[in-house]
Amino acid sequence: RLAEKKLPFYETKVLTLEVPGETKVASESLGGSGVTQRQHLRRGHIRRLANGNNIWINSYIAGSAAKGVITKSYNLVKS
Repeated sequence: RLAEKKLPFYETKVLTLEVPGETKVASESLGGSGVTQRQHLRRGHIRRLANGNNIWINSYIAGSAAKGVITKSYNLVKS
């Protein structure tokens, strides 16, 4: 598939996070692309609304298995 410049059907990604203690990171809304993606787990997270309220978004499976599947893992490292 890669030789044909196509995405693989199955892919594994590992995100390694260095955890020094409690830190708050500012983020900006990137918005969605509207493009159907390969199937993957979208983790639960806090959504900060424009009016200042925070809501919890549960994790869920997004994308289409017909386009492939991405498996994600998280590796936490204390610094």
